[in-house]
Amino acid sequence: MHIGKYLKKKRKEKGYSQERLAELVGVVAKTIARIENNPSPKSNKTFEGICNVLNILLSDDKNIKELEFNKNVDYLKPSEILSKLKLENSQELYFEIDNKLTDAYRLAKEGNYKEALDIYLAFSVILPKEYIYIACANMYYMLNNYNSAIEYSEKALVINEKSYEALTIKGISYGVLKDYNSSIDVLLKALEVNKTYEVYYNIGVAYHMTEKINEAISYYDKCIEINPYFESAHLNIGICYFAKINLEKSLYHLNKAIKLNPNMYQAYARLGEHYRFISEDDKAIMYFKKCLELDKTNKQALFGISMSLIALGEIHEAIIYFGELFRLYLKDYIDINKEFGRDYVVVDIGYKKTQIITYEYYGDYIILSIKGQSYKVNLSTDNGFVLIGALPISDGISTMLYPTLGKVFKNKKEFNDAIEQIKSSVKLMQYFDKPIHINFEREISANIIERKKDVFMEIIFANKYSIIGITDTKGEGFKTFIKLFKKYGQFRVHLEFENEVFIIDALKNINLNLI
Repeated sequence: MHIGKYLKKKRKEKGYSQERLAELVGVVAKTIARIENNPSPKSNKTFEGICNVLNILLSDDKNIKELEFNKNVDYLKPSEILSKLKLENSQELYFEIDNKLTDAYRLAKEGNYKEALDIYLAFSVILPKEYIYIACANMYYMLNNYNSAIEYSEKALVINEKSYEALTIKGISYGVLKDYNSSIDVLLKALEVNKTYEVYYNIGVAYHMTEKINEAISYYDKCIEINPYFESAHLNIGICYFAKINLEKSLYHLNKAIKLNPNMYQAYARLGEHYRFISEDDKAIMYFKKCLELDKTNKQALFGISMSLIALGEIHEAIIYFGELFRLYLKDYIDINKEFGRDYVVVDIGYKKTQIITYEYYGDYIILSIKGQSYKVNLSTDNGFVLIGALPISDGISTMLYPTLGKVFKNKKEFNDAIEQIKSSVKLMQYFDKPIHINFEREISANIIERKKDVFMEIIFANKYSIIGITDTKGEGFKTFIKLFKKYGQFRVHLEFENEVFIIDALKNINLNLI
């Protein structure tokens, strides 16, 4: 697709002249004209500005939209609170308070924050002290009640304006509420009290979220100087360097994050983006898959692996991942309140190329257009599973295992739709009144690709319809299929929904790509 012409089309749909769009983006009209005449313009601030004004979704995620703040203010131990309270009461009262605070501490450690908060709130009435207020703020934070966390932090700060814990909780609460300027102001005050790696990190996150990348890098660096083993700082500074296209430093810090924490799925996703950006798609897929092993719903990995598979020409496998992406994140890509059949677009930005993916929404499915071809992506939340193995067949006298490919559906409509698509694609003859069909035209073929951890299956019906899928594992069923296919020289396709089956028998056309 000619990207410049597409941008021109969207501009006209908005009713903007080149001069008006240039004004909104902050450039001259000649720049808009130059980009509209370019079939594949490079990504820069102007290009991104045009897409934002025209409401075109960018896949580019150099500046991450959500980062995690780090709160390492521990649930205050009863002995610590008691020592801070400086009580001058009887020993009996002292032990009673100690017992209650111990209960609250235990509840918090067990994750029962509401019950712990109730105890701390009761104490805040009779003992309005700094560290009681901090304990309340801490529990409100853990309950995601950030406004109340700020309120009780401020109560502690009235007593002690240099309370490190109160400033920290207040600052990161502002950050989670996306008031980043307030977050930075408060955390800088905390930094004056205690220069910890946590505060440097959280200031870095706040600057990062406002896309002040140089400032973010500066504070992440200081965090790493104090604690070189803090993997989240390495992850985030790696993201920052990627945004600045400093790929060498980005790669160093992302690999460092994984070395420190091999289960850090975010870093695997970022490494996938790194290699996809420079068009090393085989490496990108490897890292995206590692991410998905740890986080099956990772949006960045699902999109990235889809695009890398397209780049390698593995479009049918890409459709599997696109389907999962749309099923999980439909509202991020589509306005479901709009009429059916509306076209949408994602602009995907790489180092040397920019691509456009278009798709149309029809309620329970999407039509995805890739390289001039259209593909149907079902949006069912439970799409069943593919079958590669052997099923028993009987002639009434004896029973034998027979090599079988197919799919078990968990949705009746999709089962019926699949059968309808197959019948409209190939010529079938039914075997008497049984659910068994024969295709004499040899119009049906299958591709089986063995991989290290799974198997990719594609059943093609006269190049008009396909059933594709990836097994969860590579087990005995796959080995049995290979063994029996070599024995009999043919296989059958088996589709199933509950007690209903649809079978096509005596198929021979198969391409086995085995390790």
